Amino acid sequence: MATLNGHKGAVRSVKFSPDGQFLASASEDGTIKLWKRKSTDGQWHISKTFKGHTASVWGVAFSPDGQFLASAGWDRTVRFWQQDGKLLKTFAGYKWGFWGVAFSPDGQTVAAANLDGTVKLWQPDTTGWQNPKPLQILQGHTAWVEGVAFSPDSQILASASEDKTVKLWRRNSKDGSYRLDKTLSGHSAGIAGVAFSPDGQTVVSASLDKTMKLWNIDGTELKTLRGHNASVWGASFSPDSSFIASAGAENLVRLWQSQNPFQKSVIAHSGGMWSIAITADSSTIGTTSHENVAKFWSRQGKLLKTLTEKSVIFEVSFSDNGKLVALFADDAIVKIRRRDGTDVASYKNPHGKITGAVLSPDGQAIAIANVEKIAQIWKRDQPKSQVMKGHQAEVWQVVFSPDGKMVATASADGTAKLWTLEGKLLTTLVGHSASVWRVAFSPNSKIVATGSGDNTVKLWTVNGKLLQTFKGHTAAVWGVGFSPDGKIIASGSVDATVKLWKLDGTEITTLRGHTAAIRKIAVSRDGTFLASGGDDNTLIIWNLPRILKLNALADGCSLVQDYLRTNTAVEEGDALGGNLHPLCH
Repeated sequence: MATLNGHKGAVRSVKFSPDGQFLASASEDGTIKLWKRKSTDGQWHISKTFKGHTASVWGVAFSPDGQFLASAGWDRTVRFWQQDGKLLKTFAGYKWGFWGVAFSPDGQTVAAANLDGTVKLWQPDTTGWQNPKPLQILQGHTAWVEGVAFSPDSQILASASEDKTVKLWRRNSKDGSYRLDKTLSGHSAGIAGVAFSPDGQTVVSASLDKTMKLWNIDGTELKTLRGHNASVWGASFSPDSSFIASAGAENLVRLWQSQNPFQKSVIAHSGGMWSIAITADSSTIGTTSHENVAKFWSRQGKLLKTLTEKSVIFEVSFSDNGKLVALFADDAIVKIRRRDGTDVASYKNPHGKITGAVLSPDGQAIAIANVEKIAQIWKRDQPKSQVMKGHQAEVWQVVFSPDGKMVATASADGTAKLWTLEGKLLTTLVGHSASVWRVAFSPNSKIVATGSGDNTVKLWTVNGKLLQTFKGHTAAVWGVGFSPDGKIIASGSVDATVKLWKLDGTEITTLRGHTAAIRKIAVSRDGTFLASGGDDNTLIIWNLPRILKLNALADGCSLVQDYLRTNTAVEEGDALGGNLHPLCH
């Protein structure tokens, strides 16, 4: 570690040259210093001091070839320099100062964050950056712009502002200008820094609200990183994308894993999550909320498509071939559509408020749950539905068995019932002491799991024999599902956890990541992931194989290996070093 002394004021920005041999520092003393690394001992010394600014310099950047620098200051100027310190051009006459500056990776654009709420752009003329010229002024923010960053392919420019938003501007291939593409909203205070991941697919924003947020470039919020105790001023990705470094007003640098190896998360909706369904080929996840949209996601958490209705969509389900999707909305109409959104069929419910509706595996029928203590099966070739009576209270959920021969219903009367497709009652599952919220069949259609307001999951044969009661949740169970081999049960609860269980009642593990009640879970048919969602609006895609094969010691050592190797304060005899060094060798 080295400390570089030489400035007479606070240092506001530092940047390495592309080849790593130079470091530029911008200071409140009005200068930029260029530091060069000695090849003999690796020490840094001042190579040049760039003088010209008449006030604090808050931004500095190298051109991709390392031959030029741009600087931005509170003297209301942006200046272009040669690496040897020669001032090439000064752009002045602005009403407000500048905060940050960046070169595009392709070297065709410079962007500067202006405190007048705009982003100013420049481009080289035919001689290159020897004679830069103004390109464009980007307007749209309503407060100071404090940070700018280009995507690795130079096609997207991100700007961070005191107006609590990040804006993504996309380049026009014809003239090199930029237009507003997305506005990222979610922070509760101003945003001071923004950066792209090396693959250009993720944006990190650093805010005065003490958090950082990760976003997909399509505008989807992925997650919030909490841990700072004061304003966060900047963040950046490591070259291999594995870590994010952040710094702020608490005088600390924090390192974060950019990707959780055990799960991916995305802020999927804004009105809670009411339904999750996964296609039989495990390629697509469908979600709904207290909104008028259904969303389709890839297994990596990328938004694929959004279907919009005129009323709130409460549930989504797929046919086994993945070609059809059923949507149940609060207008009492259940619609069957193709994946492209075109209509196939619809059913208008005449029997009161619907609480759930799902498509049969073959796509030829819909099962419907109802507050009027009934369930229905509507076959597409029939004008009326088959009504199933027997519950003594609201029916909260209805599901088809995987073989398509039975339907199960879950009710507020504390029971679940199994029916034939013709409406004949087969079995009543009695044993819970509160409402049964969820019911699920095992893959072979021979076992049923129920989740209840009594905080338990129960396992039954289809003949009604109670096999096991799973205790461990501290609140109602609103999600149940089986692994593809039928050997593991998953449960999601209002206590914000997902639990995995063996069939004998042994708890395998508890998955924590949600911050509010979990309303629904689903397990992929290929067993590679579990999807959960609930009142925190977050869709979490859990990596089941990685979770089930967890090696806590190996994973822990992997995280701290650099710390143990490079932190000079940790000795093998220390409390921390003495405990970890032998274990992690």
